[in-house]
Amino acid sequence: MSKRAITIKRDLQHALQDLELLIEHGEIGQARMLIAELLKARLERRHVLRLASLCRTAHLPDHSVRLLHRHVYPSSRTPADASEAERAEYAAALTALGCHGEAEKILRAINPEQAPKALLFLAYTQIWQWDWNRAVLPLEQFISHPKADPDAKLWAKINLGQALTHGPRELEQGRILLEQASSSTANDQQRMLHKNALLNLLQNQFAREDWQATHETIEELEGHFMGDGDLLFESVFELWKCLSRLYSTSDRQAPFRALRSLRNRFQQLGFWENMRSCDYYEAALLGTEKLLFQLFFGTPYPAFRAQIQKLTAQVPAQFEWSFFQKSEGKKIIVDLASGENTLGDSFLKAGQIPLRLLQTLGSDFYKPLQVAELHERLYPNEYFSPISSPNRVHQAIRRLRDWLQSQKIPMQISETHGRYCLKAGAGVFIRVYHNSDSVQGNAKPQHSLQYAKLKNKFAKKGFFS
Repeated sequence: MSKRAITIKRDLQHALQDLELLIEHGEIGQARMLIAELLKARLERRHVLRLASLCRTAHLPDHSVRLLHRHVYPSSRTPADASEAERAEYAAALTALGCHGEAEKILRAINPEQAPKALLFLAYTQIWQWDWNRAVLPLEQFISHPKADPDAKLWAKINLGQALTHGPRELEQGRILLEQASSSTANDQQRMLHKNALLNLLQNQFAREDWQATHETIEELEGHFMGDGDLLFESVFELWKCLSRLYSTSDRQAPFRALRSLRNRFQQLGFWENMRSCDYYEAALLGTEKLLFQLFFGTPYPAFRAQIQKLTAQVPAQFEWSFFQKSEGKKIIVDLASGENTLGDSFLKAGQIPLRLLQTLGSDFYKPLQVAELHERLYPNEYFSPISSPNRVHQAIRRLRDWLQSQKIPMQISETHGRYCLKAGAGVFIRVYHNSDSVQGNAKPQHSLQYAKLKNKFAKKGFFS
């Protein structure tokens, strides 16, 4: 489909139809350009939900949140006017921003009779956290719902096939669903659905070790679906193509080099879950305990951690991580339970924002966290506001940065495109613990903190242990 320019004065209804066609045809790059123009226009209320949904589908969930927030969470002077469908769409966008807790809370309060898509979006909250098992039931409920949109049902079937493959490993049932979805979408009008059905079918074929079928699916995807401007799709395809070649051969030297090269490219592009997948499948194939432990301690998702535990005899009580770097020179350790470190007697106060932020940033070795996700972890009982919440998070970041600088700890909070992570030089480690809290990071016996306080207070008076 050729690119067509629009102006703010152009009929919005027709522009939204063009946008929908661009996304359906998989032309994500052009869709994003069109969205940028549409967001400059004055939107009528009746168009907000549709544009918000299209923004999320084009991998722009932050725009969806901004469009819908004032309707879902109005001011004290404005009555709530969000429909159940709008609330469901808002929750789906929150999921894409990492606010899984708030999204799930909203979705579970929605009546599926009024907004059947809430079931589909509830499954997405689980999929984004690698919890394939919990995604199965809401997907099945949505597919059987009499009011569900037919195209949305196809998306649900594709996701159910994927969930059955990676979760309960009901591989044959997953294969049937994905082959049906692939066959029924083999037309120009459903290009986006078709290529995603094939991509998930490739994963099912991989899980069944059907290497002939994987080869055929790879050839079909390469021949017809590359170059659409959908970098997320293309990166996932490259991952599974590489994994299929690695697992299907006895001579693994070249495929391993390709996988590690791909992992580095994912890191540069910011496709962190793909990067995590590279390490997971390498560790699963080789049984490398150090890599398995890095995945376990560096991933905040309980379902993923449970998956790792199946691959190793015993997970240690703690782990020291060196930021994907080789250790050089003097070893410096920062304890995420308290902020205690080997440079001195400083530590952070339990329960306060700087320590909770340090623990949150250190809970995921792979993925830098978005502002919305940081807000949910720091303030778990409050909803995210695109207007006020970012400022609170930025204030917390400043406080932790000031502490790190004042204590001369060679570790920084790095920001790239609105995502934040810890960075450090060679020789710096963070110590994390097995028994971790989903909100505040890592737990540690309180007596250790008391000991540190006493040692600091009496250091010049002959304090000893």
